[in-house]
Amino acid sequence: RGCSSDRDKMAAAIRCTLPNCQCECFAPGKTQLRTCETCKHGWVAHDLLTAAQAGKVRKQGAEKGTPCQNTQCKCAAFLHPSDSSIKSASRQCRECQHLESDHRFATRLDRQQAQELAQAENSLCVLPTCDCRGFLRPTSQSFALLAPKQCATCQHVVDLHRPCSAVDDLIVQRVAEAGHLRCQTKVSKDEAKKLQVLAEEGGCANFRAFEPVTIRHLEEDDDDHDVEKQRCPCPGYGSSHLPKLLKQYHGFSVEIVDQVLKGRTRCPSCQHMLGDHRLQTDVEAAAEEQATSGKCHLLRAVTFNTSKPDLSTFGCFLDGGNQGKVSIATKVTNEDEQQVRVASVSLPMVTSQQQTENKLVGDQNSLKDEPKKKRGRKRKKEDTSMEMETKAETGPRPAVQVQWEEAGCAAALPALEHADHQVCFTCSDVTCMAFGTHRTQDARVIQLLACGKKTGDILVKDTTVQQEVRIPRAEVSADQVGSSQVTRLAWLCQNNTSVLASGHRSGRVYLWQYKVHNRASSLAEIAVTEDTTSYPTSLKFSPTGKYLAVGFHDSKVCFYTLNLRAVTQASSQPVTKLVCTCEINYGAVRDMAWHPHKSMLAAAGEDDKITMFYMRTPEDKGADRGTIMHYFGNQQRKTQDFKVFQHVCALKGHVAFATAVAFHPSGRFLVSAGWDSQVLLWSTTDVENAIELNGDSSQIEPLCGFVIGRKKSAVGRKVRLPLKMDIVGPLMFLVLQTETGDAALAVYSLPKKHLTPNTLSQLCM
Repeated sequence: RGCSSDRDKMAAAIRCTLPNCQCECFAPGKTQLRTCETCKHGWVAHDLLTAAQAGKVRKQGAEKGTPCQNTQCKCAAFLHPSDSSIKSASRQCRECQHLESDHRFATRLDRQQAQELAQAENSLCVLPTCDCRGFLRPTSQSFALLAPKQCATCQHVVDLHRPCSAVDDLIVQRVAEAGHLRCQTKVSKDEAKKLQVLAEEGGCANFRAFEPVTIRHLEEDDDDHDVEKQRCPCPGYGSSHLPKLLKQYHGFSVEIVDQVLKGRTRCPSCQHMLGDHRLQTDVEAAAEEQATSGKCHLLRAVTFNTSKPDLSTFGCFLDGGNQGKVSIATKVTNEDEQQVRVASVSLPMVTSQQQTENKLVGDQNSLKDEPKKKRGRKRKKEDTSMEMETKAETGPRPAVQVQWEEAGCAAALPALEHADHQVCFTCSDVTCMAFGTHRTQDARVIQLLACGKKTGDILVKDTTVQQEVRIPRAEVSADQVGSSQVTRLAWLCQNNTSVLASGHRSGRVYLWQYKVHNRASSLAEIAVTEDTTSYPTSLKFSPTGKYLAVGFHDSKVCFYTLNLRAVTQASSQPVTKLVCTCEINYGAVRDMAWHPHKSMLAAAGEDDKITMFYMRTPEDKGADRGTIMHYFGNQQRKTQDFKVFQHVCALKGHVAFATAVAFHPSGRFLVSAGWDSQVLLWSTTDVENAIELNGDSSQIEPLCGFVIGRKKSAVGRKVRLPLKMDIVGPLMFLVLQTETGDAALAVYSLPKKHLTPNTLSQLCM
């Protein structure tokens, strides 16, 4: 018996270390597994000790007192409460108000946690988006808001501050790959409506509020309306679940974690598996393309706080390495100081390696090479030819052909909210802004932002993000423009020449040449137009730089020819010359867009219409055919109308102000947006047919249409007001004003059935 009692004393067990406790083995509680069923003390106060070691620790605690093991507590001994009837598990120290189980000598687990905490203080956070340089213990002020094991800098737990392992790299890689991949799970319509997928990483509190709703009566076929199953609307795996995964699977092997991520990890947004966020197979892509080829899809929406959302502008351009970039400028107020915030981000794209010579513009855009729609009366086909540009413009011209990735653009756009992608500078009384580019002597492309002020001053700032040395800003004083308020700005950027057009309240339009010499920039006046009774509300250069269109507040549209060679060659010839003056129905001209290859202009105005203007050429004389009365008309008068722009037709579809319009780079169709939240697609072929019929647009209807901000899941179903628009390949960038007065940049993919299979975006700045 003596030997057996000695062996019991030498046997180690999980015993309680608190004084006056005789618990010899930890037994999990029936309701609380971390509380001992025998002594009601926590499992942390139990340690793997022999009976002799446990007695020694208990005796030492009874004589010298037990210090509190809480991180922020310096209590040296446990003071028993005055009420002795309180149970041992609920007793709190009279000095620090911590439980009795927290007052103990350091157990093996306490020593292990102290070692991990010391290691975490010198280790970076394993999260790739976190810049924390080491674990910082919560202070006395922040201790009430943070947990004991939560970092005061990044608010991540101490377990995430450790050396990065292969398992961490695997988890981060899998989550990053699935971050911009849509869920491929097929769900019913009712389930899809219940899924509230919010893109909080994109900075938008209500992502679905910007989704387009198809206008049904404009669709030719409505086969996808009866589809029972559709793809889950989740845009990507939520990165908010990443800290939990890194903490949960730390210490496991790579093989085990790889299998678990594929089969058991669920998305926090849609509750579907991580493996379901993947690329589509060929069969799935073909089936969905057939069902949704006529729909417009929202890729990403980002909101920005601004004091004047109508001043927000954006631009898409290519840098020196043919890398696509998108920038947005907004006006903000910081500590009673007016500032301009510029956010830029690079978009992934694939550049075509094969460079081919372009055909003549006249050969590319001949009406006999394009399919025609037969609307109204039957007509006999005749060979007609649109306008051919000058020899310099029609010769072989190298064009940068790029293809923009939809999924990559959607994943890169949220970076616009990060501080390292933003540039801020002070500028007060801003009335308009415009983006441009300039190619320096070292073949580097810099991004320029022109700001017009209420006093008439013009400021051009180098806003290239992530650049150590910037070119100093160039300014135009108010005295040079007669202290007239700047109403509109526009850039013409070709090769090494950058020209800025500024419209003023006086009705004049000034042309300024931007120059850079010896790291110094300047704006030199090269031309100015005459005074008018109204002020410019829209400026637009033609893609070739041959024409300048000026839209006014009194519905007039003036067309000017540009002779930039007179500037470079120091000739005495005038730089600008008025060609003609046209008008829209009524109201101000809100926006204009040139056809990428032809002398055709689309003007969006307050008359709720898209007015089309076209320049006829002598080659079009044999192409005119309308009613029988046309052949008995005054042919001499029609010959005099050649080489001037004429009003050809008006596209009717909006029920409110038309505020934005843009042509697709291929020139096959144009897109318009208005304050009725409608986005309409129009065929350019229909406009050309109206030109042949001398302006008969009675049969022109939109190809398709969408309404933004009317989704049932949108909060309040508020109307979004489109402000500016640009089309780059299959993507449509749209700046909108939200109901809260903020500016939003939304990216949509255009309907694929209206795009040719081999369409590549051509972005020539």
